[in-house]
Amino acid sequence: MEEISNTNEDIHCSFCGKSAKDVSKLISGEKSVICNECIEICNLMLIKEGLRVLPNDFSIFNKKITPLYVLLVLIFCTVIYIALKLSGLFV
Repeated sequence: MEEISNTNEDIHCSFCGKSAKDVSKLISGEKSVICNECIEICNLMLIKEGLRVLPNDFSIFNKKITPLYVLLVLIFCTVIYIALKLSGLFV
């Protein structure tokens, strides 16, 4: 992953379409770019669904990750990926 500078106006978030000048950070992967605002939304969704703990809650380290948890995370990621592909937001 690579961080993109805010001076490059040609690069946009693959999810919301905002340019580098409109957000604090853009992070690029192999085929897509995501901004800090979309990462924040994803984190809030995971917290709401109980799939992620708040950063200052370290109780996750005392919990065992079960196969069901892994399966639910994989299903969640697959559904998001398919929705983004169908919407044309994911290249």
